[in-house]
Amino acid sequence: MNISLNRQPRVFILASALLWFGIYQIFNPLSRALVNGLPVDRGSHLYDALQFFFYDTPRMLLLLVGLVTVMDVVNSYFTPGRSEGSDQRLTLLREIVREYGTVSNTVAPGTQFAGTLRRK
Repeated sequence: MNISLNRQPRVFILASALLWFGIYQIFNPLSRALVNGLPVDRGSHLYDALQFFFYDTPRMLLLLVGLVTVMDVVNSYFTPGRSEGSDQRLTLLREIVREYGTVSNTVAPGTQFAGTLRRK
């Protein structure tokens, strides 16, 4: 059975989410098993610190990968060309940068901020 990802994106997203969740669930037992294999006294601060490190570091990386992947999917469905009011958003972005941007606030008294923002 040949499933094309272009034709079945939901199947791919569901399979990826299940795989991601499965990997996420094994971090705690895996980190405990890894630290139990080290010559460290159970219940010591070093044991707890190593267990937390081996549990939390890959977990945070996996969360970041998941977040980037989800935002990639969202950005692919909601491109600037598809969204209404893109020109108004660019104007609003320019005004926000002008009002709150650190470089703009720092050099604003001595320079003039002018120009246009255009979509590619």
